[in-house]
Amino acid sequence: MHKPTDKSWILRNHAIMLARRKGLNEWKQKTNYHKRSLSETAFFRLKKIFGHHVNAKKFENQITELLLRCNILNKINQLGMPSTYAF
Repeated sequence: MHKPTDKSWILRNHAIMLARRKGLNEWKQKTNYHKRSLSETAFFRLKKIFGHHVNAKKFENQITELLLRCNILNKINQLGMPSTYAF
């Protein structure tokens, strides 16, 4: 359990104060929050599709397995992305 004097609480409270002062949208832009959100979403999708664990035992094989997963996820994204056109 965190104590109120822990540095994590101080940082959290500071972030909340800035978000309230600047407004949520400006705070998100200033802190690049959208990039963090996008990366968290990508990892959520990766884990949801392939599971939370790596099957390979050897480190070199784990690297290969994870690279294959990323390539497959990229292919899924390419196939599923809608084409947009300006009218």
